[in-house]
Formats: sequence, structure tokens, C-alpha cells
Amino acid sequence: MHNRILPSNTTKNYDEHNIIKRCDKPRSNCLVSHAVRVYRLFFSRAFIYALFILVIVFILSLQFSYDLNDYFVGGANLSVSKDPKNTDVVLREAGINEERDKFRKKMRGMKGKPKKLLKSMAKSEDNFDPLTGLKNGIKYPTEILPPASGMTSTLQRRRLDSVGIITTTNFGWDELYPWIRYHTHIGITAFFIFCEHPANLWSSFVTTFKTFKHDFEEGGVLVHLVYKTPTIERIGHITEGNVLEYCADREICARVVREGWLKKWFNGVCNAELFVRQSLNMEEGIDLALKLKDAQQLDWVAHIDSDELIYPGIGGVGSTGDANLNLRRSLSLIPNHVNSVVLSDWEGAPATLIPENSSMFEAVTLFKKNHMDTIDALPFLTYTNGKSIARLTPTLRSNGAHRFKGRGTRKKWKELGHAIDIVVLHYSYSKPTTAQKRGESGFSCGCSPTLSGAASCFILKFDQEVFIKSVLAMNGTISSEEFDIWYRRKVVYSDSNANKLHLKSGRMARLTLPGEIFKLYDRSVGQS
Repeated sequence: MHNRILPSNTTKNYDEHNIIKRCDKPRSNCLVSHAVRVYRLFFSRAFIYALFILVIVFILSLQFSYDLNDYFVGGANLSVSKDPKNTDVVLREAGINEERDKFRKKMRGMKGKPKKLLKSMAKSEDNFDPLTGLKNGIKYPTEILPPASGMTSTLQRRRLDSVGIITTTNFGWDELYPWIRYHTHIGITAFFIFCEHPANLWSSFVTTFKTFKHDFEEGGVLVHLVYKTPTIERIGHITEGNVLEYCADREICARVVREGWLKKWFNGVCNAELFVRQSLNMEEGIDLALKLKDAQQLDWVAHIDSDELIYPGIGGVGSTGDANLNLRRSLSLIPNHVNSVVLSDWEGAPATLIPENSSMFEAVTLFKKNHMDTIDALPFLTYTNGKSIARLTPTLRSNGAHRFKGRGTRKKWKELGHAIDIVVLHYSYSKPTTAQKRGESGFSCGCSPTLSGAASCFILKFDQEVFIKSVLAMNGTISSEEFDIWYRRKVVYSDSNANKLHLKSGRMARLTLPGEIFKLYDRSVGQS
């Protein structure tokens, strides 16, 4: 069959359908045919709708990712000086954090970021005057907050978020008082302390506490003590059958039993039982915090141990130096849709043996950074999954000793997986006597100093090893010198040259400000 030749005067009027029909013949016509097909595809309704949806999804995902990562608060570097007229700590500005500026320069490359975060920061609360800082006629701390990175807007004033801490402890008052005072400096305004002190020490503890209670109240700080030792001694090991007797409000424990999330930890001993007690104390602490939410203006609540410190302002700090200690400011800049924030833990690394009568908070200045904060992190002795801090809402619940959760709500729980500028400093086994007491606690739980016995009582491998070694030292199987040699090898970082390399590589940080604050308050306890 011969190809049909088009007259020259009809070529321009030849429609696309005829070209497609002749596509299997001349090469030039086939190319035109493919071009027509592509033209039809790109200008079809289905393709335009699909493209529009993809663009919208991309913009939303970009906004969500930006909001989570753009709450960075570098803040000003702070140092400590002593006011000659007062034993209090004076925090003074010493400059602007350079790393914060670097971070913001990187983020400025993203144009057209929605101003949702700024609007949420600027939003006034009920009865709160953003210009005067007054709420219901009462003056609350306020601060001019900068706009988020990349935004050009006037600065906004709002009340800084306030924070409460829940903890379970058997610390004496000489250790607990500076711990409380340190946290009041970074912005904590309420403490819910569940005490497990021996009965013979409780009376003197309360007597001493009462001498300081007025000072706390004058400073607007709530310290609420809950004595748990009688309950623990009465019910013994916590089981699913007697757990209702542990909580002051039986409904709180009944709610936990109904949900079943803590069930696998019941009937455990030592670490497992402590985990249960801490989780239940968190439930009670949240309930107490909600009852006092309006009176104390609480916005956030955290759960940490009494051998831990919350340390804000770490974002941008290199291997040395201390940064902004303003937890309230850091939390005030977190986007409103975030329910909780994970705080990575940095583990204390004592450079020498710390005597029993010395404070570990003063003596330890070196800290191993978490794997979330550095590459090739040094090995930790204990946990590495951090702690968390959460917004105080009626649906807030414990999710174990390290996390919070929203229960009884259909809203998706939104957790920021890593805080940029807040960490928890963990002074784990910082003193040899702390390690030695592990043997005593194991014996009180009925644990046997064998590999299987230690594994049944303690969750972490190093806890198991410490228990066995401390028992061997207690019964004289190994000498105290041998125990110290083992402790130095496992815990102490005494090689100054190696420490310098760790600091230079960013695997360690040297933080001196917490110790300076503790020194001032240790003296104030002695003068009382």
C-alpha cells in the first residue's frame, strides 16, 4: 500500500487525529503524534488535580517538619556571680550564642514558612494582658520572645510557661535542698516529691523541711511531700491484687489496672518494683499538678530522679562552656501542637574517686553525650533513652518512668523526639558509696548475688554487675581496694589526655555551672 501524499494547501489544516492514524508510517509524523499525546496528558484534568494534590501534601509536610525543628532557643550565655548582699545566684548575660545564629542562617533558606508558630506564641491566654504581664491582676514573669527563624515580624510578649517536677527519692534534706534550689533557678515552680525515707529519719526530715517551707512559699515555689514508706511497708511487693492500696486515690491505681499497660511489671522485685512505684507516683503527681494547675500556673510537668538535673540552654554549646539556664523560655517557644519533648540524658563521668561527704553535683563536671547528640558516643553505664517533659492537660498520663502519654483522647499524641537545647544530666554511680549501696538494696529485695539472681532483680546489665561486686565487697570476698580498682576501671575517667580528646571530638562536655550553684546552696544549708 502506498502512503497517501497530502496536498500542500491542506497540510496546515491536518488535525491531530489524522496524524495519530498515520503514526505507523513516516517517522516525522510519529514524532508529532507522540508530542500530541504528551500534550493531552499534561493538560488533562486528572493530571492537573494529581499535581495540585502532590504540591499541597509537600507544603504541609514541609511545614510540619519545620515547626518541629524550628523551636530552637539558643539564648544568651550565662555565668554565675555571687551577690555580696545575698547568697543567691545572680545570672547575668555574657553574650549571644553563636551556634543559635548558625542554626538560624541555615533555616533562612526555606522561604515562605507559614506564620503559625508565631501566631501561637503571640496568642493571649484567658485574662492575660500580653503588654503588662498581668493575669487576673497578678504579675507573672514575661519576656519578649523572638519570631521563629526566617520570619520578619515584631517581637511578641507573653507569659513564660511554668514547669513542675515529679520525683521519687530517699535523699536526705542536705542533698535534696540544693537539688530543689538548682531547679528553681532554671524555672521550676512546683515539686511533687514522693518520699521513701526510713521511718526513723522521717521526723527529722520533716522538721528540717518546715524551716525552709516559708522561704519556698515567699518565692512562689510549691514543694509538696508525699510520704510513701508506710504504704510500702504495709502492702509489701506491689501486685495486681494490692496495687489499689498504693495510691492515696484508689481510682488512680484502678485506672492503671484497667488499662493494663503496667501489668507485666507487677510482682517484680527491686528495679521492676521501683519502676512500678515511679509510674504510679507519676500518675498521682499528675493528678496533684492538675488540681494545682491554676494556682501555680503550671504548663508543663517532668519526671526525673533525684540524681538527675534538668539542664536547659545546651543547644550550640561545644565541648566546654555553659549556656542559657532558662527552661521556661525554652519551653515557651515550643510549638503548641507538640504534647511532649524527649530530653536526651548525658551521663556524668567522675574524673576521680569522690568521697562520701562530698557532693557529686559539685564534683562532677565531665559528661558523656548521648548518641542523640554526638556521633560515636562513649558507652553509658545505665539508660540511654532519655526522659521527657509534657504539657499538663487532663488527658496526660504516665507511660512508664521515662515517658508521658495522652490517654482517653482520640487526638494523636505528638512527641518531639529530641530537644535541641535541653538535656538531663545523670550522675549515675558518681560515688563509690553509691555503688556499694546497690548491694544493700539488692539484699533488702531478697536478691541472691548470682548471675541469675541479679538478672531477676535488676534490668540493666551494669546494675547487675554492681550488685554482685558490692556484695562480694560486703562479705569480704574481695577487699575494698579491689572494689575501688574495679570501680575506677568501670566508672572513673581519670586520663586527662583522653578526656581532652573526648572534649575536642564532641563526645564529652564540661559543664561547671550546676556545681557552682550547688556550692552556694550547700553553704546556705549549713548556715540554717
